[in-house]
Amino acid sequence: MLEISPRLPRLPALFASAGLLLLSASLAAAPHWSPLGPYGGVVDTLTVDPVQPQVLYATSSFQGTFKSVDAGASWDSIHTGYASGNVAVDPSRHATIYQTLNAAQVMRSLDGGATWSSSSQGLPSANVTVLAVDPAKHTVYVASDGVWHSFDGGVSWKPARKPVPKGVARQVLALAIAHRPAGTVYAATGGGVFRSFNGGDTWIPSSQGLPAGEVAALVLAPANSRILWASVRNAGVFRSTNGGASWKPTAGQPAGARSVLSLAVAPGDPSAAWAGTADRGAYRTTDAGAHWTPVGPQATTEVKALAAAGAALYAGVVPDFQDSGGVLASSDGGATWQPRNTGLTALETLDAAIDPHHPEVLWAGAYGAGLYRSTVGGRVWDFSPQPPALFSESFVQVTRVGLSADGAVLGTVFNSGLWTSDDDGGSWRLVLGLETTTAAYVNFLLTHPQDAMTLYAGTLGSQGLLASHDSGGTWQPLQPGFDCSFNALAVAPSAPATLYAGGTIATASPSFACHLTRAALFRSTDGGATWTETDSGLAGDGVLSLAVDPLDSRILYAQSGGRFGNSTGVSKSLDGGATWSGLSSPLIGNLVFSAGGGTLWGNQGTEVFASHDGGASWQSVGGPRVFDLDRLVPDPLDPDRLYAATSGGVWVLEP
Repeated sequence: MLEISPRLPRLPALFASAGLLLLSASLAAAPHWSPLGPYGGVVDTLTVDPVQPQVLYATSSFQGTFKSVDAGASWDSIHTGYASGNVAVDPSRHATIYQTLNAAQVMRSLDGGATWSSSSQGLPSANVTVLAVDPAKHTVYVASDGVWHSFDGGVSWKPARKPVPKGVARQVLALAIAHRPAGTVYAATGGGVFRSFNGGDTWIPSSQGLPAGEVAALVLAPANSRILWASVRNAGVFRSTNGGASWKPTAGQPAGARSVLSLAVAPGDPSAAWAGTADRGAYRTTDAGAHWTPVGPQATTEVKALAAAGAALYAGVVPDFQDSGGVLASSDGGATWQPRNTGLTALETLDAAIDPHHPEVLWAGAYGAGLYRSTVGGRVWDFSPQPPALFSESFVQVTRVGLSADGAVLGTVFNSGLWTSDDDGGSWRLVLGLETTTAAYVNFLLTHPQDAMTLYAGTLGSQGLLASHDSGGTWQPLQPGFDCSFNALAVAPSAPATLYAGGTIATASPSFACHLTRAALFRSTDGGATWTETDSGLAGDGVLSLAVDPLDSRILYAQSGGRFGNSTGVSKSLDGGATWSGLSSPLIGNLVFSAGGGTLWGNQGTEVFASHDGGASWQSVGGPRVFDLDRLVPDPLDPDRLYAATSGGVWVLEP
């Protein structure tokens, strides 16, 4: 599958923090972060603007909210945040939109998502899930331990006088508004369907004919709001023709009926509908559910959201080993599908690597979607053949990516170990994993910068840190001396036999599960055969990342962490770790040197900082517009170019 990047937008630079000096004229002038893809990711909800059907909203629990004004041809991020809920558009004022955020609050925008403000006065600050807008009553509804309503556009909220019963109130999964009679609202819950005739003030059960269980999806037919469709988990699809007074199972059922997650009804035909399943793609019926026909997108795809607008059908899908997920569109009722992901930066990218000999060749490891390759600097991505996953054929989570000195690609797959390929991903060989060692999971990967045969891997099993000097053919344990956790390894470029390993050791008996820990650093000058502890004066409860000066093996930087993994600052040593001094710096993580060693990079959250004077001063260079930043990767030839693997794909900083 190919993903083509759009014209790269220019993002505004973040101002430099007080006390941080300028790095260089080029970076100070205009730090410029641009998304490269691969595009796609997990799409949880889709909303079509009822007034402008070419305007779509998509939400992703990994990255936030996106908007398209051209029927999905391109997307822009309009809100970044974890656990973004569904978007609701006010049909009478379609520039006014609402969404839930972090299951804790309602956000409102009066300008189509350009700016946002909190709109949660009076709401409980937990379990805020789905939204709906009734234009006839000028009422906004939100599920939050029951159903609440607002009569002033979300400025304030009130609970129902007779609410949804407490036993199911915490499980409101969908809200639907009937056009007639005015004030009719439906709530799908973990205990059936409930209905209100007075704008949500009182609620009564509306589940006659429905089996007990969770109602995963509920939609009204746009052409006749007396007709409703619902899916009940483990029971199939049901239909009501009398406004929810009674329900009947559809005569036929999708093959994946026990796991129907989403439903959509044709705008002009209440007998035509689509059902999205958890693992069998989507199905279509044209005869009120008497017969269902599979319509893709793929036989194993999880379709979390469906939306119909005119002749267009949209699906929000989850990445798997055949697809990058995101949004798919069909203009023929689902017979054929095309990806609509350009600019949809919702594919969580856990790591990235650059070919040192051909820096236009990039690799990216994605959550749930495997490995991607670009040979043109990220403008186009190939979904390459994937390393196998032992536990699930449809889920390949590549957590680390590396390239050896001779260009062989390596990837650590979450549930099956370390794989390598000598033919650009065409075929794969398992070199470390559950089948070859007693290691539980490979969670760390480092390739030697000069020796193509030498690899290092960290595992969660009893073996800890391992080294191979024959491209993964055999492995030897390296034993620096950690009794809690090993977190970071660095090879000194100017003295390749010098290694530094960072992590934590116990200050009390290890039987206390390392609750009392301190930062620990070990140095080896013989390739890991012997180690010396060298962390006197190093602050913090653990070492989270390391960077060695490319020109001097005795100058190194350590990011210290707190007990819960948060950064507590950066320390510097000029004598191989014998002594340390804390740097006056932001709480920097992901330490890495640029090509040639002139710039030291790090990040605090999603904001990236650079130092040109050995950590004495730091400058903010902005950051990707993402929720989370996982890895910083410098360009091997351009000292001012930096890549970031993030929750929203790969981004690049360009001078």
